[in-house]
Amino acid sequence: TPERLVYFRTSTQFINADIILVNEMVSDDGAVMLLDEGLNVYGNAVYKKAEFTDGPDSDNMLFYDSTKVTLYAQSIINTELRYINEYVLFYNDFEIDTIFFYMYSAHLKSSTGSANEQKRLAEVHEFKQWIDNITEAENIFFGGDFNFYDSSEPAYDTLVNFGEVKLNDPLLAGNWHDNTSYSNIH
Repeated sequence: TPERLVYFRTSTQFINADIILVNEMVSDDGAVMLLDEGLNVYGNAVYKKAEFTDGPDSDNMLFYDSTKVTLYAQSIINTELRYINEYVLFYNDFEIDTIFFYMYSAHLKSSTGSANEQKRLAEVHEFKQWIDNITEAENIFFGGDFNFYDSSEPAYDTLVNFGEVKLNDPLLAGNWHDNTSYSNIH
């Protein structure tokens, strides 16, 4: 919403990120507003965005610093509940071999309970099947709102321990939900 734009602008100006994945986009108009009034401000005009895909429920978006990376391709991984978006970027240094980055944005099923854990697991299975079929996959980043309550969830375990491509969690595994000991990584 326009009321929250100032917080986005303040955060992004401080962080100065090269790549930003966003969940819970409502429309392309919202993505354009974040781009034009949240990122490309104060004389800065280097950020671009991916093409908006209007899927079931909430949507994802990618913003990137076009002086550093270029969006090469984007795809959608269909799951029963929501899209998982794939954004393939490459590093803008033509003096070296092309370095690709596979960025994924997901908003997995929320809420506690084994039925919801199984829905998250089904979404993760679709994602894992997709990335396990990428030839010579490297530089894979999976971000978003996973709605994991702790690292014993089957979907989390599947991401980090199973498949051709096992993902490395740069944060600490544990019982994160309502646990202030993890507040520094939230």
